[in-house]
Amino acid sequence: MAATPHTHGTRTVIAQQRGRPLSAATAACAHPNAAAPALMGRLLAITLTACAALILAAPPAPANETPQIDSDFYIRSENSNGSFNGYQQISQTKRPGFVKVSYCGETYWVRPATVLWTETEAEAGRTLTVERNEASDRAIVCQSPQLQVKLEDLGLSKGELAEIRRNNSGVNMKASRMRVIRDAFQGFK
Repeated sequence: MAATPHTHGTRTVIAQQRGRPLSAATAACAHPNAAAPALMGRLLAITLTACAALILAAPPAPANETPQIDSDFYIRSENSNGSFNGYQQISQTKRPGFVKVSYCGETYWVRPATVLWTETEAEAGRTLTVERNEASDRAIVCQSPQLQVKLEDLGLSKGELAEIRRNNSGVNMKASRMRVIRDAFQGFK
């Protein structure tokens, strides 16, 4: 069988020259308008069937259970006049380099430097809270985290504690992004 060459692909031309019938997929590649509706209909039916099976196989959520919303948690520092000073992000899931702590009976994972930060912020007379942020909603979930966890409570060796203190000395003196922005706009009124 001699086929006339066309521009839809070498495999199609070779298959036609050898006298083999074309598969539906090959025919769709060779002549896109010929088999495309049939293939698309079959793919759509398979996809819908698979989706329906997954939905039906999933166990229903109990009626009294609210859906879990991803939240961000922070320890927030405020000056004595209530203005924002800084924050450290904490997590409810284990992360590399983080240690397990408990604030107000809830488990969180924090960096040891965050615990040191809470101590230095409290020594500077700032108010600390643990906050949950969900989209545009912010809620305080715990007061005074610096009183609940100390750097010495983390189970670190004396050498590790000394290294954390050495690497984070002057943590209050580091310019935070918010402080730089605030200072930049202080002259404008």
